[in-house]
Amino acid sequence: IILLSFDISIGTVSPNSWKSYLDEIAVCINKTGSLIGFINLDNSNEITIRLILNFIYHDILSSTSIESGTYFPIEDYFNLSIIDNNMDSLQGCNKILYLIIGDINKLTMQISEYNKMDKNLTFQIDFYSNLEDILIPNIINRIDTAIPQTTSVMFLNSKLEMEVHLTTFELLQNTLKLLILHAIKNLPPISFEIQLLILKIFPLIDIIIGTRLQSKLIFCLLILGANCFKIQHRKRFLNQIKRYCEMGSFYYKAGNIEKILKIIKQCWVKNKNGNKSIHWWTIAKDFGWEINLGD
Repeated sequence: IILLSFDISIGTVSPNSWKSYLDEIAVCINKTGSLIGFINLDNSNEITIRLILNFIYHDILSSTSIESGTYFPIEDYFNLSIIDNNMDSLQGCNKILYLIIGDINKLTMQISEYNKMDKNLTFQIDFYSNLEDILIPNIINRIDTAIPQTTSVMFLNSKLEMEVHLTTFELLQNTLKLLILHAIKNLPPISFEIQLLILKIFPLIDIIIGTRLQSKLIFCLLILGANCFKIQHRKRFLNQIKRYCEMGSFYYKAGNIEKILKIIKQCWVKNKNGNKSIHWWTIAKDFGWEINLGD
């Protein structure tokens, strides 16, 4: 897990080398029979729970999970979410929202597979009606009603630190809604729904840059940047990236941030007027990259 996080953040090795670490961890888990079996290798469960939760975090935030699914069923990951602890430093208070990303990715993959099939009109109506009336509203409702994980914020040292964590939670909620419009509904950036969310997300990112949680912005920055088409929005976004690098360490300058910025700029080239839905993971694939946003 340590090597995985290091490789993703610095990005100085092969662009896809992080995946070999996830592959090896998945093999180890399978040898124990299940996720729970791996957790029970440790009598106190503390170390193995941390390893599993961090594995889940990186699995869900990989571009491969959108096209090929997660290593283990997302339902199994949700079953582990009942483990309520404050030691999961990567996910912090946002655990439930990261799990919902897994559901969004799974639905995105299912839609992609469906679009490759031959189907009659009745089947199409049923499929899209189920999406519009049940599946998408259900995910949005879960995003809206989600609350921060209590044990991750109750031991924070200051009111300011609490506000930063809660702002990160709000940012992720809005980013997930943007992801639904972008990945599932295929709305173009010019749509008013996406424009509204962009305007909500910008100031939240401004608050988090410069705090110790700024390294968790990679996912949000990518989804935001890919949907910026107005000149003023692109300029504001690039200024945020500049501040991100100035306020972060050398590793943030040289690592994953460079890859996502290249992907975003290619989205801009392909979508100058904002009237198309350009999926960031297809751009990454064109570059020959499997991207992991779990910085």
